[in-house]
Amino acid sequence: MSVASFDVQVARTESERATGLMGQPPLSPGEGLLLVFPGPSEVCLTNAGVDFAIDALFIGEDERVGSVLVGIAANDPTPRCGRALMVLEVAAEAVAGASSVVTVAAVMAVAKKAAGKTAV
Repeated sequence: MSVASFDVQVARTESERATGLMGQPPLSPGEGLLLVFPGPSEVCLTNAGVDFAIDALFIGEDERVGSVLVGIAANDPTPRCGRALMVLEVAAEAVAGASSVVTVAAVMAVAKKAAGKTAV
């Protein structure tokens, strides 16, 4: 099993999540944006207004990746939805071949720290 490591910015507020990667330079390999929601729910994202392609990992409260979307095109306004507590957006093809059920303890530690909770 291969392990990927990402240096992420964290979007905690509704405004930060809505802005997402718009107006940002393209992500380098190993960079990402972690969208943290108040609780698990059906969440949707688009890549509208983002000038580069991304991959997105929908992460549930069980600390597992529920779905992986690879190669979402630049400026694509199509809503993509899934049940998640968090969504990790990374450079396109950064997660190519990833399993649909992957433990993401490191991402959860970042998210818990971002939420003001102690990481496990």
